[in-house]
Amino acid sequence: MNQPIPRPQDNLAPCFPEFPTQILNIGVSTSALFDTREEDLIFHEQGETAYIQAMQKREITPFKAGTLLPFLRKMMAFNKPSCLLVNFTILSRNNPSVSRRVHTSLYEHGLYMKTNGGRVRFGIGEAYMKGRAITPTLLRNFGIDCFFSPNRQDVENALHAGIPAAQVFPDSPEGRAAHGSPDVLIAFDFDRVLAYAKGRPNDKFKLDSEAYFQNNGLLRYWQREAKLTTLPAHPGPFASVYLKLAALRTHLKEHGSDRKLELAIVTARSSDPFARIQTTLQHWGGACTEEDYRISSRRTPKANHLEELKADLFLDDSDKQIQLARPVTAAALVPHINLKKKEKSTSDCKTKDLPSVRIVPLALAQP
Repeated sequence: MNQPIPRPQDNLAPCFPEFPTQILNIGVSTSALFDTREEDLIFHEQGETAYIQAMQKREITPFKAGTLLPFLRKMMAFNKPSCLLVNFTILSRNNPSVSRRVHTSLYEHGLYMKTNGGRVRFGIGEAYMKGRAITPTLLRNFGIDCFFSPNRQDVENALHAGIPAAQVFPDSPEGRAAHGSPDVLIAFDFDRVLAYAKGRPNDKFKLDSEAYFQNNGLLRYWQREAKLTTLPAHPGPFASVYLKLAALRTHLKEHGSDRKLELAIVTARSSDPFARIQTTLQHWGGACTEEDYRISSRRTPKANHLEELKADLFLDDSDKQIQLARPVTAAALVPHINLKKKEKSTSDCKTKDLPSVRIVPLALAQP
């Protein structure tokens, strides 16, 4: 007997938000948030002592904006004192002595929240691990929904543990097209980011469609996908984040927010393979999970479409696409990892054994 295709909400870990209205908690390293390239050079060329001394001398000098800072600042702008929706946590391998400069920089760049009592908050918390890895256990302790870091090993460890994570690269965000708008647009690749498009249970090829394409070529990939348009894909690394963003988007619409959150899927799929995206989103939750924009980019670099959309963040599993997108948006790489050992927890799970999670947060406090 075939098992049902799982949905992202069927296998979510329990979440304990700091605020009753919180929908999303973003984990970010200091070097993903700020431009720390100059300080990193001191560390690598002169050692830890020189690095700490340099930080102490510059502790009242804010860091320059890094790759993710404009995106996170716009996400935080969805918050109101009476209704805090988006939280963030700083998780760094850095020395604790850098924390004062981090606080100075957060104030300078407007990355803080105000509660009803007028209290200023930077986020849910901070961790400075003095060279130690940012482990999945640490991420779970802070209730992280997604994690961004330049450190590839930390990112891969999180993904292996089932925590959405992506690698960012050091860029200066000045001059990006998205800066002129108060709205937020997040673009996702589909295969291996939002979903693993596997075949039917009796399919001899057990891997996902991306692997099938790499092994058998474009024509046979199209032929195979044409037969699978009504079969939903399995949840990928960022499927749960996509649902949380869809819930946030719904809340903003229902409460008449003057800022929009939009979701886009920018993929190399086309024709029949393109239709499988619709089937998957319908399986995940119907109209409230549908994206605002869907673009196929087989012949055009995705960066061209991202610039046109004025995307604030782009997630893809292709290093080539990420490097092309870096000049126009905050681009984060979702490395493909071997999840063979974890297949039982996704493709073989039974829905009745899993926690029930509402897609639309109907119980949010009114602003």
